[in-house]
Amino acid sequence: MVLHGDAGFIEPRHRLLLRYDHGGWQLRAPKTFQDRTLWPEFVELSKELLVHLKELTERVIREANNDDVSEAVEAVSPKALPVASQR
Repeated sequence: MVLHGDAGFIEPRHRLLLRYDHGGWQLRAPKTFQDRTLWPEFVELSKELLVHLKELTERVIREANNDDVSEAVEAVSPKALPVASQR
């Protein structure tokens, strides 16, 4: 890839342009590249990230609950207070 001034990084033979624009990254690439390469890679990375975040969340909860990650036990409804007798 070649740094091309303010335009960003360019890969001429693949017609790819990657640049930082208005607070985010922008990629210009042929639709075939997006469909065959970019999107499948994104989907796989997204799956891996979700697995990692799930494991991390469970570990944090387990440590906070002293290694107990079981479902919380539902409390039985408290009994109502007795009705005061009228005098």
